[in-house]
Amino acid sequence: MPSRAGAGNRATVRPFSPRNSVGVNSAGTNTSIIRTWQRPICGPVSTTTRGLGLVVRVQARLGSHGGRRPPSRMAGGRTGFPMVDAGQRQLWHTGWMHNRVRMVSASLLVKNLGIHWQVGEQWFWDTLVDADPASNPANWQWVAGSGADASPFFRIFNPVTQAAKFDPDGRYVGQWIPELSTADYPEPVVDLKASRREALDAYGSLPR
Repeated sequence: MPSRAGAGNRATVRPFSPRNSVGVNSAGTNTSIIRTWQRPICGPVSTTTRGLGLVVRVQARLGSHGGRRPPSRMAGGRTGFPMVDAGQRQLWHTGWMHNRVRMVSASLLVKNLGIHWQVGEQWFWDTLVDADPASNPANWQWVAGSGADASPFFRIFNPVTQAAKFDPDGRYVGQWIPELSTADYPEPVVDLKASRREALDAYGSLPR
């Protein structure tokens, strides 16, 4: 398993064009602005730790994965959700993936699989060439519904509808998953509808 030091050699990584990735032409437009805003709130006493207890309690109810790495099917790009799997494979081979795919992957890991956001944050830190000490944890907490700037807890990305919207012709997925239409491609690792309901129930049952 490479460390970020090994994965971050930009000279050996050919970047994948954001313009060609899942049809979003504005990729990267606001990244530097967001990073500039996030850095001041990630100091020694970071406000991004606020809400951590809520996520711990929710994921305890969901039977959170206790390891320090995402499950092998997630890390290896074999979740059975093509957009997520394409992103994980792209990440492993290039050290980068589109922000849309990062959000969808993070949502699946945290809210459908019930795995703590810090597991995913560490995985991104170890594999992304553009991992940032401020935006990486802040963005993972945004997905998890905690921290200084969090999305509503009921926002859960559906990787199937996201793929249909942002990669309608399957160009992106087809580039990274050549076995998609064969028997070698796995069944989904989780039931999206049931796991979404379970996550919403767990979040909704907590005191506000």
